[in-house]
Amino acid sequence: MIRIDKVEDNKDLRELVKTLEMEKEAKDNVLNMLDSGSDTLLSAAFVDNRLIALCSARFLEWDSDFFEQRSYQIEITSLNPLKLSGIHLSMLVESTLNALIQKNAEFVSARVDVRNGSYIRVLESHGFLTYDLTCIFAARCDNLIKKNREYPPGFVIRGSSEEDLWSLIALSANAFSYDRFHEDPGFGKERADAMHGIWVRNLHYSDISKLVVAELKGNIVGY
Repeated sequence: MIRIDKVEDNKDLRELVKTLEMEKEAKDNVLNMLDSGSDTLLSAAFVDNRLIALCSARFLEWDSDFFEQRSYQIEITSLNPLKLSGIHLSMLVESTLNALIQKNAEFVSARVDVRNGSYIRVLESHGFLTYDLTCIFAARCDNLIKKNREYPPGFVIRGSSEEDLWSLIALSANAFSYDRFHEDPGFGKERADAMHGIWVRNLHYSDISKLVVAELKGNIVGY
């Protein structure tokens, strides 16, 4: 028997998740999601009264303000991959989207692992379009290969400065011209360019990140 519940109170669900046999990191991620507050909608899928999956819809405040559209991002979390079928996924996504309609959502995005082809097929069957891919590269700092390079004349790698900002903003618009914001007709090039400009400006002023630029003969060519 399949059951899809909209989660109104996370307390009981938290206790249920704690009893599941899962890797600690995966369980912690689910518990953090359950603690995400009132701006996140949750639907839970049960088979024979056993919790098998969750679907969260998180309100994106910055995106909503900037693009002037109530924006949400949904995420599917499988708690029992062997029990989770395409039918379960479809019902879970449908329940979440119906809840978002009640919240007057205007734009909904999703980010899934490309290896989860069933997730992608279900999302596309509900009207989602695949716009772009995100690659994440990770390495331990002590394993990085240090190379002493000789750069060409006039080529410099350095930290960003205040004087670089307009060049970086212009470069961002071209560098991301095929991303999901530029490809989506609901946003438009002007707003997508502005969004990336604000993003790179915030990177420069951030206390927790470092923006490094590549300069060739006085011109910013990358960052």
